[in-house]
Amino acid sequence: MWLQAKGKSRGVKAKVAVRYRHPSDASLQWTGRGRQPKWVQEWVSAGKALEELRV
Repeated sequence: MWLQAKGKSRGVKAKVAVRYRHPSDASLQWTGRGRQPKWVQEWVSAGKALEELRV
């Protein structure tokens, strides 16, 4: 039998707002959490600032 800690529910998680979006392709989005997507890595390695993608 598993016991659940008091105060924490395992319900539905809230969606995280998008913080970064590709300027020419709006379908490419990133919340800023976890690993950077490949398109963000390519953007930064091309010498462009991450802040240019900020929403």
